[in-house]
Amino acid sequence: MEQSTPVVVATTKEAEIILPPPSALNPVPSLPAALRIDNEEQLVSLLKTDPFLSNKPTGNSSFRQLLVFGTESLRTLLMRQVLSDPHTRTFKGKKKNWDANNSFPLPRGLSLVGTRVLSSGGSTEGIRTSLDATMDGAEVSLKGQSSWEQDIQNVEVVTYFLRASDLSQTQTVMSRVKAWKKTTRIHHRIVYIPQPTALVHKMLNTSGLGTAPNASIHKMQLDLFPLETDLLSLEYDDAMREAEVEGTPSTLISTVARSILKLQDVVGPIPRIQSLGPLGEEVVRKLLNLTVDEYLASKSQEEMTPGPVAGGDVAALLVMDRKVDMVTPMTTPLTYEGLLDEVVGIDCGFITVDVSTINPEDDEAEKKQANASDNEMVALGINGSDTLVAEVRDQHVEKFGTFLRNQAIALRESHHNFTSQGKKRDLSEIHQFVKQIPVFTKNYRTLTNHIHLAELVKAFSEETTFRERWQTERSMIEGDICYDTLEDLVACQYPPYRFFRLLCLQSLCAGGIKSSRYDAIRRDVVQTYG
Repeated sequence: MEQSTPVVVATTKEAEIILPPPSALNPVPSLPAALRIDNEEQLVSLLKTDPFLSNKPTGNSSFRQLLVFGTESLRTLLMRQVLSDPHTRTFKGKKKNWDANNSFPLPRGLSLVGTRVLSSGGSTEGIRTSLDATMDGAEVSLKGQSSWEQDIQNVEVVTYFLRASDLSQTQTVMSRVKAWKKTTRIHHRIVYIPQPTALVHKMLNTSGLGTAPNASIHKMQLDLFPLETDLLSLEYDDAMREAEVEGTPSTLISTVARSILKLQDVVGPIPRIQSLGPLGEEVVRKLLNLTVDEYLASKSQEEMTPGPVAGGDVAALLVMDRKVDMVTPMTTPLTYEGLLDEVVGIDCGFITVDVSTINPEDDEAEKKQANASDNEMVALGINGSDTLVAEVRDQHVEKFGTFLRNQAIALRESHHNFTSQGKKRDLSEIHQFVKQIPVFTKNYRTLTNHIHLAELVKAFSEETTFRERWQTERSMIEGDICYDTLEDLVACQYPPYRFFRLLCLQSLCAGGIKSSRYDAIRRDVVQTYG
């Protein structure tokens, strides 16, 4: 961890990758790089595998395929976090400082017709566009809608990416495949991330899809996604539901344990592993079992001579169960990034907002032109590779506005000091200034985006309902009983998601809710929200 020279990691994809030295925000540089490369190679290899040629990978995919995702979040995760690196994203155009919500940079060699997102009702929503072989590597803008019948004419393979925990996704795909014309020569490739469960296999076999000649079932072990250099995420949305509602989170425990094994493959054995909480203990127990199984599989009986565990880049690992602290996620955040997630919603490291939010039009003619394409949604990456985001993300709600204003003043003054007419500049100073123009332009665009976003967040935090909710949360944490406030919120048809957070917070802080009060609140909730 004290290394001061760049690290070189050899991979099968590239001969070598030069990594920066370890730092506080990037403690193990080889880890996010290795995970990102491994995830991308797995996905690209799958997309290049021709199901009509004995499922063998080909150099370039000669077949045209449509990608269908179980949720919009899964599409964002695989297209933006796996197929491309958002930390190296550059915006094209003089004024454009955003990505269209449905535009994704695609690697070369993939003949993709487009993408779709399954909807809960069995139909689909999402977008499609045609992609010629000569356009490989370009950014595909997915605008407009088309029917599945139109897609049939353009594709030979339909690849579905699903989560096994959401059975409705599997049911939707089953009904869609059955409705497809059998005369059409199309292969349906169903991919589960990270793996299908026994219940999913039973559903597929019962419907006949598991043994159908025009369908194949796959799993893709994408366990860890490096959203930041110091933040790895499973993006396991149903973790708490499986643990609390279903009661047997075996898939969750296996997935987390396997991801820790993958982490140790990169950083080396972790000599000290501790757990905190019941689920944390289950994960460590499963991890030790997997470790022993791997050891027994790799060693013969004669070679089994256990020795001391050699340490790697990580000295210790603490597996902490979310149930150790359930109060924190029920409270309203007061930092810039937390409020941005509360107002807009951060999904897989990206936020999606209306283009008018970050690019308000001042001129009437520009407003009319903007109205021609109403409600264009754009995507912005929120990650620590942006120095401004790294500095402002943890700023308190009362401070981040002043911080951004000072940044704008400093940026304007640095530009004004050089361009002022009263000073003469030599060639070396001019050359240095010209070299800094791209950096200046990027910083200016990023700062402009976050100033507009901060205005949106600030307006939300200054609302009376926000202040009242924050005061109610504070009272609950300090031990007060706020049943009357909860009943008033239901009567006012308060947003249900925020109301249930307050109800859970009251239960956690008061050691539960009295049965009489609970029955009254439950009756009011059913009558108000249905």
